[in-house]
Order: sequence, then C-alpha cells, then structure tokens
Amino acid sequence: MDPADKEPVLLLKNKTPTTVGELRKILGFIGYYRNYIQNFSIIAKPLYGLLGTQQKKFKTKGKQESRSGKGNTRDSKEKIVWTPEHHAILCDLVDRLTVHPVMAYPDFSQPYVLHTDASGDGLGAVLYQHLEGKLRVIAFASRTLTPPEQNYHSSKLEFLALKWAVTERFRDYLQYANHFVVFTDNNPLTYVMTTARLNATGQRWVSELASFRFEIRYRPGKENVDADVLSRMPIPDKLENYINEFTEKIPSTAITATAEYVQGTCCGEVACIDVTTVNSNSCDILGTSPTSTISPIDPLELKEAQENDLVLGRVMQMKKTGRRPSPQERKNETKNVQVLLNQWNKLEFDDKGLLCRCTVNRKQLLLPTKYKDTVLKGLHNDMGHIGVERTLDLIRQRFYWATWQKRWKCTSPSSVIV
Repeated sequence: MDPADKEPVLLLKNKTPTTVGELRKILGFIGYYRNYIQNFSIIAKPLYGLLGTQQKKFKTKGKQESRSGKGNTRDSKEKIVWTPEHHAILCDLVDRLTVHPVMAYPDFSQPYVLHTDASGDGLGAVLYQHLEGKLRVIAFASRTLTPPEQNYHSSKLEFLALKWAVTERFRDYLQYANHFVVFTDNNPLTYVMTTARLNATGQRWVSELASFRFEIRYRPGKENVDADVLSRMPIPDKLENYINEFTEKIPSTAITATAEYVQGTCCGEVACIDVTTVNSNSCDILGTSPTSTISPIDPLELKEAQENDLVLGRVMQMKKTGRRPSPQERKNETKNVQVLLNQWNKLEFDDKGLLCRCTVNRKQLLLPTKYKDTVLKGLHNDMGHIGVERTLDLIRQRFYWATWQKRWKCTSPSSVIV
C-alpha cells in the first residue's frame, strides 16, 4: 500500500483521548469497519467500557435498584482514564484498518465510491471500490485548513472538500475513471455542478471538476462517519511544519549590528545578507531614516545652517531670550516664522545646540532650507521613487519645517512646497 494512503489513519496512534467525546469519535471511525475485523467486539470491549452508561438509582418499595436506561450515556466532556493497555488496543485496531481485508489494491476497471466531509478543523475523504462483493477502502485522506479557508462557511467547506479530494488528493485514481459516485452529507452540494448561482471561486472549482465523470449523492451525517472523523482529526499541514521548523526570529540587536557593519564597509568585499523584515525603530543608525541614503551631516554645520537660515535663525534668537513674542510682535514676522512660533512650546534645543520640535512620540530636527533638497532627494529619488505618502512619512519621522504637510504638486523633489 502507498504509505500516503494510510497516513491519516496511522496518525490515530498518536492520539491520547482525555474525554468521552474524543474517544467516541475514534471508536466511531474504527467501528465503521468492524465487519472487516475479526473478533472486533472482544478486542475493543475495554475501550467501549470507558463509554459505559451511567447508572441511575431508583427506589421501589423501600429498596434501591440501579438501572441503566436509554439516554443515560456519559457526557462527552466527562474525563476518562487512558492507560497504556487502552493505547495498545487502539494501536492494534489501527493496524488492522490499514491491511487486508479493510484496504485493497485498486481495480482500474471498476467504478469508485468517494466519501467526503469537512469541518472547522479540516477536510476528510475516503476512496472505496466494490471488490469481492464488499466495499473496500482504496485510500484514506485528510488535511488541515489554511488560514483563509478557516473563514469559509460550512457549505463552501463541503464544496472545497469535494474539489480537493477529486482534483488533488485522488486525481491519479479518478482522472481516467469511467464513472464514480461522490457521497456527501451536504444536500445542497448535490446541485453544485448544475447551478448557475456560483461566485468566481465556485465557477473556478466547477471548471476543475468538469473533466471528471461523476455524480454527487446525499448521505446523512450520521452515516458519513468515516469521512467526518478524518476531517476532525486532520493531518497537520506539512508546509506549516516546514515554516515553523526553518524560521527563526532575529533579535533587533543582531539586525542593528549587521546594518552598522554594512554602513561602515564602503568598498571591497562585503557579506551577503538575505532579505528580511525589520522594525524601522530597530535600525536608527543614520540619524535620519532607517532606510535613508543620506550622508550624515556634522552637527556644527547644521547648527550654523540653522542660525544663518532666514526663518530658523529668527526663531532661534527669540527662543534664546526665553520670552514668547506677543501677538503684535508676531504680526510683524514672515508667514513661515509665524507658523514656527505656533509650535513655541514644542521647540527645544538639544544637547548639541540644535533647534528641534519635540513631542511625546518623536523628536524632529528643524531642517534649514539649504538641506531640504538633499533630504528630499535622499528619501525619494535614491529610495527608488517611492510614493508621496511614504516619502512624507519618512520626512515626518526625523524633520520638521514650515508648511511641510502640503502635498507635492509634481514628482520632482525640487517642486515640493516648503
């Protein structure tokens, strides 16, 4: 037998039921094939003993009697004591499900029967053939749901189970079959191949199924226990396992150290660094923007440029006096000076004597006019001509100047209204 055809059932050996409900699901699946397992009742009796009915006490003429009546089964959430002996019996039964006479090799001249089901946990399917007068298992299948699929409603999940089982999991068996029958416990699905009320996804799935020759029949959920149980105990997604196994979170300190090394290496051979997603706050190295190509500017040059700037120089003189200008005095100043004076309480000198705008979340340097084109070029042209909003966001993180909130009217950095 193909190991992939047996894998969903063999995984039952890894299950350790802790409640009556969990054990009931497992025994419901195994019991579906009890006719194929010799002495099934004797072998499985200890497991069914854990599902024993509750004993109710009745008083009759002063005497107390214990009876187990209909409907007195144990609650699904009730805990059970699972011992190594119980687990050994479960493993024995699972082994018996994956060998003859439960499973059989496919006869490609005979029609197939497919049972499918879906739940909020995953998809399940079992492929059968009528061989030697009995319905024999050809293959078991199950898988988990992807994050987007977990948002599907129940009918769409049933449709997905059908599409997945036919066009993906059992395609090698069913592609050239003359005819096969699909059983599902979702009655509306029986009309899916003929209805016109399908969205784009449904139409695409129907087109994938169109090359197969089959009919869909309804089967009540209580009788569809084989596929139902596999859908509720699906095989974990292998891709998910690979992602968890080969993904590692890199500390911000490692990212910072790497970025500093790259910045310091201006020529010669450098280490090759794989692409990674980095928090912008972890790479504040250049003093401007974490992804900026702007060369660092000497603080003394910046301070001199601020003092010589027509707007910033005037504001710095007022700020050094420590006295806020009166409304009448402000009217005599230029418009850009008036805008900066509106930020009076937020304007502070840092330890290097540079005038900055400080808020709770950030510290912005008041940029002299002579450096505006350099900043705009570094944050727009040299960054691959990123969008206006992204460029403005990078500017806001480190710089502030009068009327900087206004949008660009052209794509050229020199055309920004400042």
